[in-house]
Amino acid sequence: MNEPSVQNVSVQTQTSSEHQIQTQSALSEGSRIVRLNVGGKLFVTSAQTLKSTSTDSFLSRIISGALPSTLDESGAYFVDRCPILFEKILTFLRTKRIRLGGVDLDDMLNEADFYGVQPLIERLKVCRQLNRPSCGNIAFCGYIPSAPKTPSDDETASQQSDHTVNEEVLAICATDKWIAVAYESGVACFSTRQFSGEACVNTFSPWFRSSAGEKPSLLALKSLKQSSREERSEQLIVACVTGDCNLFIWQQSVDLDSSQPARVVFIGKYPLFPDVNALVFAGRRQIVALNNSGHFSVWHYSRDFQQQKVDPICSFDECGAMMFFGHQNGVIRYFNAEILPVRLEDNKIILTDLYHDQENDAITALNVRLATNSSSVMSELGSMSNHFYFEIAYGTASGRVKLISEHAETIGQGPQLLFSFTVHRSPVTRILLSENHLVSNCADFNHVRCWHVSRFRGLLSKNPLPMPLTSFKMLHTEPNGSTHEYMAANPLGPHTLSESQVWYLQKITPAATEVFVVSALSGECIHRVASVDLSPINCFSITEEWRRIGNPTQYVFTGHKNGTIQVWNLAAAANHNSSNNVHHSTEPYHLPGYSRDGSFLGSSPDMHLSHAAISIKTPKSFYPVVPNELHPGKTTHPTVDDILRMLDFYDISLTPSLNNEQ
Repeated sequence: MNEPSVQNVSVQTQTSSEHQIQTQSALSEGSRIVRLNVGGKLFVTSAQTLKSTSTDSFLSRIISGALPSTLDESGAYFVDRCPILFEKILTFLRTKRIRLGGVDLDDMLNEADFYGVQPLIERLKVCRQLNRPSCGNIAFCGYIPSAPKTPSDDETASQQSDHTVNEEVLAICATDKWIAVAYESGVACFSTRQFSGEACVNTFSPWFRSSAGEKPSLLALKSLKQSSREERSEQLIVACVTGDCNLFIWQQSVDLDSSQPARVVFIGKYPLFPDVNALVFAGRRQIVALNNSGHFSVWHYSRDFQQQKVDPICSFDECGAMMFFGHQNGVIRYFNAEILPVRLEDNKIILTDLYHDQENDAITALNVRLATNSSSVMSELGSMSNHFYFEIAYGTASGRVKLISEHAETIGQGPQLLFSFTVHRSPVTRILLSENHLVSNCADFNHVRCWHVSRFRGLLSKNPLPMPLTSFKMLHTEPNGSTHEYMAANPLGPHTLSESQVWYLQKITPAATEVFVVSALSGECIHRVASVDLSPINCFSITEEWRRIGNPTQYVFTGHKNGTIQVWNLAAAANHNSSNNVHHSTEPYHLPGYSRDGSFLGSSPDMHLSHAAISIKTPKSFYPVVPNELHPGKTTHPTVDDILRMLDFYDISLTPSLNNEQ
């Protein structure tokens, strides 16, 4: 009768013994000392600490043998990762708290994702979402959604129904009140008034749908008032060069008070020469296309389309109705696009020799500025006259920067050479002469030189001599085999919007999501334009809108790979920076990799260069100074460490919406 009970007691005793053995084994496994060699630095911890967040993490699987591991000579597990970041991760595993300090948030999140520490990943994702510019910064003022791609005729019905593909933005051309946008299959036009707060009812759909081989490449836009009394009515002329070297021109009269889209008039399609590298308006209704080999074409609104070849063209510039060419043989020529003088015997456009470089050096950069009293002279002589006063800044293939001028005191003597600077050792690629400044770039990493020039009664003066202001380099990479289309769609500058400021728009890599606005007068980064949806920036354009009341507004338009267009008001950013100037560091931001004097700084922890992207530290001028008695701390948003401190005692899984990253 007692045998079954004895048997049950023995079974229970055996089960209890096995449980005790398993418990002791688990306790001994958890208290096991683990040595980790992370990037050459030794860390000692327990297995229980490494398994505290998950038994399926990278470290848990390493010490349990689920993943193959490498041991160093001392028998420690070797992990080829950053020891500085791992030290913070180990601190989190021990205390369930973390402070980033000077560590980059994205680097920390990438490391936490590698080790599989899910609670830390959730906290860092919340901080990254708060730091991402999904709604833009103070300068962001507009967003045009992407247009769905129209399927071509040769696409199958199944391909059309799978998904909708958004068209990339290939080029943007901006004027003071309008922008023209080139998509993969067409051109659209938008009014800038809808971004400045003024009601605008007109938004235009693409004007043409191109066939295969006719993808837009170069773009030009001109807006003209119909009359001085009809300020709400304008005429738009849009020109576009396609991939198969054809020129398309449209015209549209727009009534800004009407909700009905105006009819678009297709002017014509004109065949061009290969390798077109520029498309510009000269005058009110004349369009000029050209390439480096010397071919150029002119479309005149009241005459036929004309095309001819001259000496190789290394540079060009348009000033009013005048079109200027800088040739390889050192000659500067021009013609009046409105008059369009032609020879009777062969109907060729007559180009007038204006100046010949003394060293016969190729004119690689050219900028023309009408003198102050040219407008009065033009009004006296009539708009059809070739007489005008001018100032020309040009650069040569040997790196020289020169200034020539012709005005009332030197009329009849020809252009006079005022200044000649030998400050570049590479060909000059860009040059600009404004009211108070002369700016030049050369091919050596976009080396920038800037001078302050003096004037007397509006004319350039030799006394005092131009004063050097800055000398720095800018990293502005281009894709392998880059074409003129890429350079035209991403104009580095210099851009002069007001006479007191000259800007550069620096896009460091072709697939960058940021564009830096850099002052040529100081070399400082004025503002950073960052994509609000993290889409790569394909192209950009800058313009200035003038109004009767108030200061002009500067806009930057960025076209993105996902088809969106984003708009930035630089005037708002400048006002914001000036109002907070007391709290900002005065140390200038030097451009990536190079000092103010142009010397190379080499690699540093603040800069990482790779084949895919270039990551640079945020300019110091964006951060406030350290609070002290003289400069008390300014009330601002919580820092990343503040947010992490508050999340120490909160389970983020209770708020699923915080982890829904876009």
